Formats: sequence, C-alpha cells, structure tokens
Amino acid sequence: MAQVLPFRAGYMTKRICFKKTALWLIFVSGIILASGACWIVSKFGKVTAEQLLFHFYMPLEADLKMNVSFARGTLVPAVLSCLFFVFLLKFRFKSAFGQKTGLFFNRHFSAVCFFCFLGGVLFFIWKLNFVSLLSYYSGNVRYSSFYEENYVNPEKVSVVFPEKKKNLVLIFLESMETSYINGFDKNLLPCLSKAASENLNFSDTEEIGGAFPVEGTQWTIAGLVAQTCGLPLRMPIRANKYEQYAVFLPKAKCLPEFLKENGYVLSFMQGSNISFAGMDVFLREHGPVPVKDFSYFKKEGMIPEDYKIYWGIEDKKLYYFAKKELLDLSRKGHPFAFIMMTIDSHKGDGYFEKTVCPRLFDKEYENVMSCADMQAAGFLNWLSEQPFYKDTVVVIVGDHLGMNPFLEKVKNRRQMNIFINSEKTSRKKNRKFTSFDLYPTILEGMGVQIEGGRLALGTSLFSGKKTFLEKGMDLEEANREIMKRSKIYDELFYGRKID
Repeated sequence: MAQVLPFRAGYMTKRICFKKTALWLIFVSGIILASGACWIVSKFGKVTAEQLLFHFYMPLEADLKMNVSFARGTLVPAVLSCLFFVFLLKFRFKSAFGQKTGLFFNRHFSAVCFFCFLGGVLFFIWKLNFVSLLSYYSGNVRYSSFYEENYVNPEKVSVVFPEKKKNLVLIFLESMETSYINGFDKNLLPCLSKAASENLNFSDTEEIGGAFPVEGTQWTIAGLVAQTCGLPLRMPIRANKYEQYAVFLPKAKCLPEFLKENGYVLSFMQGSNISFAGMDVFLREHGPVPVKDFSYFKKEGMIPEDYKIYWGIEDKKLYYFAKKELLDLSRKGHPFAFIMMTIDSHKGDGYFEKTVCPRLFDKEYENVMSCADMQAAGFLNWLSEQPFYKDTVVVIVGDHLGMNPFLEKVKNRRQMNIFINSEKTSRKKNRKFTSFDLYPTILEGMGVQIEGGRLALGTSLFSGKKTFLEKGMDLEEANREIMKRSKIYDELFYGRKID
C-alpha cells in the first residue's frame, strides 16, 4: 500500500493542476469573448446576421495593423483581469461580509471562473446582436411572396444595347455615403458633392442623397452583388449544403454577363486580394471577369514582393494602375467596362494617405474620407481629359454604408451614387430606391433598352416606373420580407430547386 501512495499523490497533484489550468482557461475565455465583442463593435459598428454567416463560409482577410489591434484589444484586458484575479486570491484583508477576501475567492474559485465565462458569453451574444440570428433563421423557415411579386428574371426580358456602345467605368468607393456631405457640421466630400450637383445624383430628397440600405446589401461583396445583380446576398436555411468557393448565385444573370454577351472587354481592379470575402468566386461565376488585385500586382512586379500597405496597396497606387489599365483598354478597339473598388476608407480607422492629402480635421476618419474625396476627384479630372471620355459613362457608388460606430447616431443615411455622361435623364429627386435599382439603372444610363425597365429586384430609375419602395412598401416591411425564405432565391443561390 505504501508503494501506491506516492503514485497516488502525484496523480492527485497532476489532476489538481489540470483542473486549475482548465478553470483559468475558462476565466480567460470569458474575458476574451467580452473584450472581443467590444473590439468588433468599436471597429465595425453593428454587424448583421447575414454578415456573420457569410464570413463564416467565406474567407475574410485582415492586415497586420488590424491583427495587432485585435490582439491588443483582447489580450491586454485578459492579462489585466488575470492579474486582478490573482490579487483577489492573495488578498488577506476582511471584506464587508467579515470573511477574508482571498479565502472567499479560493473557496469559490470554480464558481467565479464559470460565472465570468457565462457573463462573457452572454455579453458577446448581446453586444454582437446574435439574437438577430434567431429572427434570421425564423425568417428562413417562413416563406414570402416578395420575390414572386417583385423579381424579374433577366433571362426572360428583352435587353437591347445601342449600335454605338458606351464604355463603362464603375467605381465602388469603400463605405461612401451621403452622411459625409450633409450629416455633420462640415462637408467632408466637397469634390464629390460638386460632381453630384453638376451631373446626375438620384436622391431621396431635394438635396444630394442616395439609396436606402436594406438587408443583405451592407458589406463589400453584398454591395457589389446588389448593385450588379439586383439581389441581396444572404445565406438560405440550408447553408450546410452551400459548396464553399464553388458557386456564387449561379442562376442569377448580372451586369458582367450582359456586357460580355455584347462584346465588351471587361476588367476588375482592387487593391486588396481578390479572395477577400469570396470576390474571386463571384467574378469567376459571373463573367468571368479578368481581375487585377494585390496578388497580381506582386506577381507582375508592379510592386515589391514584400510591399503591403493597409489591406494591400493604397488607393494612390490603385488609381495610378487604373489609369494605365484604362489607357490599355481604350486601345483595344472594343467597348470596355472597367470596375474598380477602393479600400482606404474601409471600416475601422481607415488609411490616410499623407503624401497626397493635407490633414484638415482632428479625427482620423474624417481626414480619411476627405482624402478619399480628393483622390476620387483627381481621378475624375484625369478621366475628363482622355479621348475616350466622351464615349464613357462613369458611375460612382458607395459599396455600402460606413460601419464606424459614430455614424450610427446620424439619421437618414444613404448610399452615394453619381452618374456622369449618362445617355438618359430622369426625375432624380425625391426617389425611394435601394441599391438593387442601380443594376438596371446603370445599363439604361449606357443607352441600353430594357423591356419593362426592370431586372431582378431592381427598377431602372430612368424608366419612370416605381420601385418596390415607391409602391407603398416601407423599409421595415421590405427588410422583413427579404429575410424570409423564397423558392426563387433558393434556386438562384444554390443553382437548383431546394425542397
């Protein structure tokens, strides 16, 4: 028996150590969950159920600065909490209850750790609005007639291009909304507001305005899908059947397909890697559209192998490469469509290009947006001097609303749109529309004739017809119906009918 005791004692010691370690990990996990939720909201603002689910299925890259910020925002609170907890465990003075504090926390160590973990989980769920997932899935199991009543299959309507085709330059400005013009005590976008006033800006008011934000459109790839396919991007109820990276709304017919069918040379450019959030999958499925991204620039020796600013290359370089690409496209002898997406004004603090722009404001994000305005204006000025400009429709849109928390206090936020050299004009003020409506509007702005003026969920704002918001459906109702399940959307999303 005496020979067993040392082994037994060693076993018990290891077991106690293992238990203590596990409890400390549980404690730290609770702190990291709570601080992580705070960090996400501080950087990105409120997130939606669709975003959470979509980025679970698609890759989301982050730059070194963002990773360091996340580590600092979560690990520092965890370390400080651990040090404070150790202090409480060693504290020997009597508490208000007459019990030595250290003795109390040692006796209830397990309960304190589990309480902290449970608190972290509940805080994480509340802070990130995970409750919305319940309504998301409850919506997915209820069918709606919204798509049946509002969806027009682009394959089944006549879409006729003019004999002399217009080129298209479509610029997605990251997080660009009209609040930066009229939502604060200063106009952060004087150049773009001037361009909107002098050209065509579809607005919900008499002033510069834009598209109403709706569910399934409010992050980068969703904004691209909404404005080029007229559809939201959302995960139907059977997301487990979604073949990651394989297909992307395979039954939807989008802007690139129409352009390619009609002899356009296509090109897409962005400063980050195209794999960001499944962008490569979308462009491969719908076109395919030749892509020039961060990886391409490195591969072709356009930037050094070890070069990286923010999420890839800064917009200053992107505009420089875009100019070269447009000159090349204009020499091919065919109509062209060039699509680009900027990145400097991405959520978080953004990236301020100090070599191009002066620092005019106290807040970094205000300087970032001001610089985005200046660089976009410089690019537009360059375009206006090119021989191909007179035959080119230039469309500037925000990919989605900004995601910074301070913007949540601003009322009546709308997505930016500017049409330059449009072939058509129309009633442009006091319109209630969404980013879906820009899909057919872009085509008709190029002189294309669309039977009925409608494609997918979009209504061309040149057609004189009412959008679904103008027919009497309010925004709250539209968001509810978009969230519900639809056999039409299931087939568009999966490429086949789903039982």
